[in-house]
Amino acid sequence: MAISRILRPLVCWLKSPVVAFTLSTFAFNIVAVIGAYSSNPIFVTVCGSVAITLALLLGLFAKQLGLISTWFGFFAKRLARRRTRSVDIESAEPSLSSPPESNALEATMSDVDSSSTGPSIAGTPQSSVTFLDFSGNAEEEGWANTFMEEVVSLAPTLPSRTPLLAQGVKGLDKLASFTRWRVRLKFLARQNDWRVSQECTLEGPTHMPTWICRLKVNDTWEFDGRSTQRRLAEEDAAEVAVNSLIARYAAGSSEAFESN
Repeated sequence: MAISRILRPLVCWLKSPVVAFTLSTFAFNIVAVIGAYSSNPIFVTVCGSVAITLALLLGLFAKQLGLISTWFGFFAKRLARRRTRSVDIESAEPSLSSPPESNALEATMSDVDSSSTGPSIAGTPQSSVTFLDFSGNAEEEGWANTFMEEVVSLAPTLPSRTPLLAQGVKGLDKLASFTRWRVRLKFLARQNDWRVSQECTLEGPTHMPTWICRLKVNDTWEFDGRSTQRRLAEEDAAEVAVNSLIARYAAGSSEAFESN
């Protein structure tokens, strides 16, 4: 143990670039001196020149070499600490499995982000229409991919602002499990066999364009949402649609939403 305690700092000291340059310079000087005794001028000249060059480099870049060795040691310790911490976290925390329903819905989360913002030409209106039959098939028109496919966790994290007093609307008891209005509208449409279509148009002046998204339910009711970002405009229109549909169902006008 005593020998290892002595050798460990010695090995760390020998790993330093400054020490390596110093030892190399000393070694070449010794070789040059030994070569002088053998009366070999070429050998002495070469070893002496290399020793002087190493000494000059050591004097010029000693500060930089010291900083490099210090930074290398710092990053090595930090990397070792991070690895140890990750191993401790993995061994301490049990693996959490998400609900099956969440896996089925979260599989399509990435589609909305890719279709939420599309290419636009200044001053030229752009629109996209998507019709969903909620039976697994979708008919697309324009460059939009799918409608309302972003899902957050199924666990209720935020209180729902939706009035849950309507009778005849299926799925209201699970509506608070979703935090985004587009997902809530899609869930209600699946539960109640609603046919929802969306059309988004980029309008307004060139320096300040505005996205206007229009939602249609069963080709009967239309709800608008607008924002400078398409994703926010879709979210606004979905919020208006969910609240309006539930309020109208509660008022006894559910026959207006029957599929044509």
